[in-house]
Formats: sequence, C-alpha cells, structure tokens
Amino acid sequence: MEISRPRADTVVVAAWGEIDDVTAPRLTAELDVALRSAPRVLVADLAEVWFLSSAGLNTLVSTREKCADGTRLRIVASRRATRRPLELTGLGEVFDRYPTRDAALTA
Repeated sequence: MEISRPRADTVVVAAWGEIDDVTAPRLTAELDVALRSAPRVLVADLAEVWFLSSAGLNTLVSTREKCADGTRLRIVASRRATRRPLELTGLGEVFDRYPTRDAALTA
C-alpha cells in the first residue's frame, strides 16, 4: 500500500492485490494515517485490487464514518472484483465511486 499527496488538500491511499482478513487491517491503518491530516479529499484507490472481501468493505465503511465533516471519501473501483462487492451490498450507492484515480482527483 502506498500513501501519496497529489495536492495539499488531498491524500491518496493506493492498495493492490487482495483485501481480505489478513490485509484489511493494514489498509485500515493506512487510511487512518491519511485521515490524521484532515484532508478535504481522501481517495481510496482500489484500481489494482483483484479481491475485495467483507473485511475490506468494512474497512471502507469504517473509514467513511471516521471522515470529518470536511473530508470526502472517494473510491476508485474500476475492476469487477471491486465494483461487484460494492454493488451487491448496496454500498455502491453510499460511496462516491470513480473508474480512475484521475477521475476521483478531478471530481
């Protein structure tokens, strides 16, 4: 996982591979670190994730709940492996989803 700051008010946390019971705690920790700076926009870039379990979904939900009033959480979910779990659980309607990191950054 990787944290970057493409703009002063924006933090991107990029994950890849599988987000499951083993890796979800690390994603949670990285997102928590990103939130400490109170960014206006927090992008969870899941473009390179090929498996998203319920633990990963729980991480996204808890991160959304931790966002301060001024922080917008944006999810990059371009693969079927990330889009489908969000759609099946109804979370696709809850999160601001984007097909690419660039789209999430310019929204």
